[in-house]
Amino acid sequence: MAGYLMFDLVFALFFVGAAGFCIYSYLLIVQQREQQKMLCSIQSLPAIVLKSVQTPDLPVPVKRYFHLTCIDQIERLPCLEIQISGVWRPKKGLPSIPIHGNIFYAINRPCFLELLSFSTWPHILKTILFKQSVNEGQIEERFLSVFSIRKESGFYIQKMGLLKYFFEAVWFPWIFRPSLYLNWEPIDDLCARFTVSDSLIPLNFIVKFDESGLIKEMISESSIGFFDDLTPNTTFIAIYGGYCEVRGMLIPREIKIFRDDRCDENLYQHLILVSYQNTMVYEIALSDENYKPI
Repeated sequence: MAGYLMFDLVFALFFVGAAGFCIYSYLLIVQQREQQKMLCSIQSLPAIVLKSVQTPDLPVPVKRYFHLTCIDQIERLPCLEIQISGVWRPKKGLPSIPIHGNIFYAINRPCFLELLSFSTWPHILKTILFKQSVNEGQIEERFLSVFSIRKESGFYIQKMGLLKYFFEAVWFPWIFRPSLYLNWEPIDDLCARFTVSDSLIPLNFIVKFDESGLIKEMISESSIGFFDDLTPNTTFIAIYGGYCEVRGMLIPREIKIFRDDRCDENLYQHLILVSYQNTMVYEIALSDENYKPI
């Protein structure tokens, strides 16, 4: 009898392991296919002509930021892949959900593919697949990371994707260089505003810099609601911290995004950079004596 029970246990463990491997393999295939689609969709678009970081009419804090991040000395990547961890609160009043996953950004245009995994009670694995391409956005929620259970698209999702892209652009600050589609204007010595017009949805952001010249906060002047909380009158605020040098650039390891104000109850997402183009950011942060998390 004990032998049969042991056989059943081993078989069950083998089945669970095989199922997990199949799901993981399927996710990799989906991610690769979506990445390829996104790259194909932007290859036919003309490249954005970036202006010099020494453009005379650039606000003073923006010039200082470009100098500190060394973007004029680092080769601009055509695309970027990062791995993140953190928490997500889809609605106000709900507990935060631990998340982890990968994000693939296109640097030439505001496009990205995000694949985040999380568990809900009772420990059911789900996945959020967020795709943002030129003038199109889509979010899909999947049960057990395979079966689609909800899909959202349209104006709000598209605008949300653009906001998300520029909130996270501190990880690839080349995108902040002035161009035909992105323009800066001064506010004061530690604050500036940039406007994005590379889509059917214009966006405005107020950027606040710290005394050293790094971005510490970004506020969306364009109100919008996020997935599961589509309230058009919501303003989002991103704060940045844990700056460290990664592949020659000074970038933040942490991003916190809040709804309307900076209290913990209004936290929407807390993203922590784990790896950057296969460079382990966690190890860099531990070895940097000046590293200060949020």
